[in-house]
Amino acid sequence: MSGNTVMLLVLGGAGLLVVLALGLVQRKIGRLKRAIEVAKNWPTVPGRVVGGSIDTRIISLPRGRSVTYGVLIEYEYDLNGRRYRSTRFSLSGPEHVSFEGRAKRRLARYPVGMPVTVSCDPAEPGGGVISLSAPAIFVLRFVFWFFLVLAAWLIGAPLVFEPVFGPKPLLRL
Repeated sequence: MSGNTVMLLVLGGAGLLVVLALGLVQRKIGRLKRAIEVAKNWPTVPGRVVGGSIDTRIISLPRGRSVTYGVLIEYEYDLNGRRYRSTRFSLSGPEHVSFEGRAKRRLARYPVGMPVTVSCDPAEPGGGVISLSAPAIFVLRFVFWFFLVLAAWLIGAPLVFEPVFGPKPLLRL
């Protein structure tokens, strides 16, 4: 088997894995979009903010650590004669940000006692949300396009530039 054949097989396998991974990301984006459309038809009830906090997560990385801050807004609402309490802000969960100040500003927008409109899932009344959005869609789109461009560059560059420049000549002494 020649070196070019091996390179094409490796690049083809890598390309297939990238396409599968990107397909999974696109599937998740589609599911979140469909969930938003379904949630727009959920009944709404009045609720009120009863508390809030910032969830700090430390992520260990090879070159140190990273900290993210998630805003947890606790609210309660009544539905069908029953009182529910939740911290579910949006359909994709709490939004995590990289800066503590940004998280504190978001939390300050929902002071205790503030009235909120809660959209309730009829199948799961305790799973209400106060924002019919999914902030994770933005992150997933960014990840999708970043890795698509990266994969195109990594896989396409050898295929494009090798025929132009040819294989490296052997040095003869």
